[in-house]
Amino acid sequence: MAGVLEKVSRLDSATATQNAPEAAEFRVAADYLAATASVETLRELAQVATARGEQRLAGLLQKAAEF
Repeated sequence: MAGVLEKVSRLDSATATQNAPEAAEFRVAADYLAATASVETLRELAQVATARGEQRLAGLLQKAAEF
C-alpha cells in the first residue's frame, strides 16, 4: 500500500504544473485505484496521505472512495 501511495504521490507532484506529460499517467493511476481498491483501502490511503501532509492526494483518494 505504501508503494502505491508513493507512486501516486510522485505523479501528483509531477502534475502540479498544467499540461505536464505525467498528467495522463496520474489519471490512469487514480482511475486504477478507484476501480480496484476497496472503499476501506482508499480511506486508509487517504489517512496516510493526510498524515504525510499530502492534502491534495488525500482529497483525491477520498473522492475515489466515495464513488
